[in-house]
Amino acid sequence: DLSRLVNLDNLDISSCQLRKLPCLQGLRHLTRLDAHGNMLCTSKGLLQCTDLRWLSLAHNQLRRLEEVEMLQRLDELDLSHNQLGPTPHAALRAAAACSHLRVLHIHGNPLAQGTGHWL
Repeated sequence: DLSRLVNLDNLDISSCQLRKLPCLQGLRHLTRLDAHGNMLCTSKGLLQCTDLRWLSLAHNQLRRLEEVEMLQRLDELDLSHNQLGPTPHAALRAAAACSHLRVLHIHGNPLAQGTGHWL
């Protein structure tokens, strides 16, 4: 039960064969979450992680980004090597609400292979 780790600020759950994110409720101090290399089909479960500044969901099976609208402190987001697409608008709508986002990795996704799309 991660909810008892109230002072946790860095969580690495990469390459754990996860199909969904674990319950992250109560991790108010979490600033870094590495969930790359799993089998995630959704990013749901991040709403309570409002202090996140760095998030990696790379190398999963995401088709679109969900529940990151509340991550107002998010600075870097790695979504590389997923199934995001076919258009940036559909796949990344939630990221547009992250006002502090400076770095967004999307290489290796169907939306990054097309031409004429502006993020």
